[in-house]
Amino acid sequence: MAGVSAITPLASVPGINKAPSMTEEQEPPRVTLKKALILGMIRDEGPLTDKFKIARDAGFDGVKLNSPVDLRTSEVLEAKSKSGMCCAVVDLNTGSTP
Repeated sequence: MAGVSAITPLASVPGINKAPSMTEEQEPPRVTLKKALILGMIRDEGPLTDKFKIARDAGFDGVKLNSPVDLRTSEVLEAKSKSGMCCAVVDLNTGSTP
């Protein structure tokens, strides 16, 4: 396959894809990524807890709340707790940035 070697010409060279500070015994650090869904994408008219559960059941780890939000902090924390979500992100609009 002629095109494959042109795409990754150094992939088969031993040691070329390792960070310079890593040794053979060290493993790269593990990164855990979590997925969040923007609350407005959930069209259910039910309570906030139900929206969090819908996101959880769809495979998301958290819900992102856009700012400004007309929700009480206690309401968000209750929904987070009752739904078992591991995170709730709030996007704070602090003004314009360059």
